Amino acid sequence: MYSPRLDFCDPLLSDDDYVAWTGWTKCAFDTMVDAVAPFMNSSCNREARNALAIFWVKIKTNLSFSQIGSLFNFKGNSESRRKHVADCFDEVRILLARDFVPLHLGVAHLTREQAREHNTSFSKEFWDNNIAIIWDGMYTEKYPLETIM
Repeated sequence: MYSPRLDFCDPLLSDDDYVAWTGWTKCAFDTMVDAVAPFMNSSCNREARNALAIFWVKIKTNLSFSQIGSLFNFKGNSESRRKHVADCFDEVRILLARDFVPLHLGVAHLTREQAREHNTSFSKEFWDNNIAIIWDGMYTEKYPLETIM
């Protein structure tokens, strides 16, 4: 029987655990699950919550797919665990890009007034409270966009 060492379906998993492993609070994680779970294929050894957790554990920790497979207690040898986790990661990556990001990130999900409400005092002062977009390339070297999306 499948018994994960780390299981995001466990209701006793604390908010601190969610933040430590995924970088997201349990509430934020639940929002993502609600948005993508209807589009995911669940199976006896891959729940939507754990598939999403696998994606964020990989992004946050940069553990190998094989290590993550061991962490989630997938059966098989190192190569079969690696493949299983890689498949989960790819499925979630595609779903997030297609079904979650357009609704929750980017310029299309806000009206001009909503965007203006997010202006900082700096952008209000220097750009006369017009809409300002800040492009931060801090993580582009470590996680180039083409490797994430």
